[in-house]
Amino acid sequence: MTNQTRRDVLKKGLQVAAVGVGAGLIWDLFLQKSAKAQGFVPRPPGALPPDRFETACSKCGLCVEACPYDTLKLARFNDIAAPGTPFFTPRDIPCYMCRDIPCVKACPSGALSHELTDITEAKMGVAAIDHYTCLSWQGLRCEICYRDCPEQNKAIVIVSQPRQISNHAMFVPEIHPDKCTGCGLCVHSCPTDKPSINIVDPDAFLGKIGDHYRLGWKEKLDARAVPDAPMTSKDGKPLPPENGCTAIVLRLRAVLFSSAFCSPSSVHSASAGKSSVIRFLPEIFLHLESLTPFLWQIRSPHCSAWSLSTGFHRNP
Repeated sequence: MTNQTRRDVLKKGLQVAAVGVGAGLIWDLFLQKSAKAQGFVPRPPGALPPDRFETACSKCGLCVEACPYDTLKLARFNDIAAPGTPFFTPRDIPCYMCRDIPCVKACPSGALSHELTDITEAKMGVAAIDHYTCLSWQGLRCEICYRDCPEQNKAIVIVSQPRQISNHAMFVPEIHPDKCTGCGLCVHSCPTDKPSINIVDPDAFLGKIGDHYRLGWKEKLDARAVPDAPMTSKDGKPLPPENGCTAIVLRLRAVLFSSAFCSPSSVHSASAGKSSVIRFLPEIFLHLESLTPFLWQIRSPHCSAWSLSTGFHRNP
């Protein structure tokens, strides 16, 4: 074999290898896109986000072998998930939330994050209830999903709801998404022909409250800025306190606080009853005179009844 022949053979071999690698990459990309188009399936505990999981997963099946309940299975070409990747069907076999998480330990590629050491922090999905088919929401006593939930009174709680056809209350399940692991035990145990509770994609199902809203009754749990944070104008620059509604709100709060709690007339005994509330009202009105220089700002386009009550306004 001459040198020219060897070069030709090597060249053709490299071309064939390049075509094979390119075809493999295109096929893998096609599988990922088709899986995303078909929908959501629960993944094993500790699974990376979808855009990273399907790339990181080596399709080795070791997590499937490590599962003691045969919950996990590898997707086939006609399944919703990308072929070769692990998933589970909660209605058939849910995740029983093994405390030692053997599937995560068996994963060699990191597609199942080894940082997950507490199974209660897993996020395989989130439970959602169909109120129109749930037996409890129809007025019957069921609560099976609540009793089978491994995070009982955390992920699923029972609350009372008024019943329209009588004076009796209904006891219905309610989901707390921040505590739900998406294990699917509730789906597996639901007694309706088609489960009235399902595991869904949290990114597609759960909403998000805007940062400009503030829940006054949850302020202790709210880590956002306090109401006296600087407000901003249309161009994003902070407004001086004297040019915004924040000054009015803070001033009004200070007046009410000083009048109600710091004045001598506000000190009263518990037996004073409702009359003690009226005792310091005149002083409040006297202190309101100090607000006169600020009241003209209420007509400002940056000020509204909502901002007066909360100390914030939403930028236009």
